[in-house]
Amino acid sequence: MELSIGASIKALRKEKDLTQEQLAELFGVSFQAVSKWETGAAYPDIEMLPGIARFFGVTTDALLGVDVSRTDEMIREIHDEAARLFEARDYAAALPLLRKAAAQYPMNEELQYCLAWALRGSCKADMAYEDEAACILEKLRGNAKSTALRMKAARDLVNCYYTKNDIPGAAGCAGQLPAFEVCREYTLGRSNILEGRALVDHLKSCVGLFGGAVIECLEYFASEKLNGRLFTKEQAGELTVAAAREKIALVKQVLGGEPSLPPPTRFSAYET
Repeated sequence: MELSIGASIKALRKEKDLTQEQLAELFGVSFQAVSKWETGAAYPDIEMLPGIARFFGVTTDALLGVDVSRTDEMIREIHDEAARLFEARDYAAALPLLRKAAAQYPMNEELQYCLAWALRGSCKADMAYEDEAACILEKLRGNAKSTALRMKAARDLVNCYYTKNDIPGAAGCAGQLPAFEVCREYTLGRSNILEGRALVDHLKSCVGLFGGAVIECLEYFASEKLNGRLFTKEQAGELTVAAAREKIALVKQVLGGEPSLPPPTRFSAYET
């Protein structure tokens, strides 16, 4: 990204009718330093940028000459391309794209999250990617500004730590996730906030989502492999393989076919 901070400082200085010497005195630097800023021969120390921006009454983005609208557009384009590659499970192509984007926009947490996805998708090629992804997700889980992003990072870390055979770590992340009765879908569905078409569409979505979740749970009982590996038939009790399969068929019948439930690792660039 090409910075035009020198031109910005020069224009703002002239607006305030200040000389280079006067501006230099205000910020405790030499007038030669100000001259170098304005010609692009050097940049102010990064610690000075907020103070300079406040003095001129502009944002740091404006001071740096960043076109915020164009930056947002470019980031969205990267998200869209990453989403397309993830849908195609082409993680090999997504990884270099997102490494470059995350380096170019290091403060964009969504891009960091996307990079973690690309790393996790590529971990079969190199298991070191799993550790790198976990490091990114841990930072997001603890520091992301968005609550939704912190929860998504915790959710993904459950699977990440399980893959690394860190069961306590996976359980700890799972414990941070909200309980079903306080989730967004259930709360909106049972409240009177929505009405009309909005309520109908939301309830239909919940029927598919929760119906699909019920099927996923029942599949553990219906699978001879999972049934025998994770728990015994005695522990399963009345939910025998045959009974579980019967219930799955019933739920599918109620739903009118296969539920449209995305798998836990499905990528959504603007999921909220």
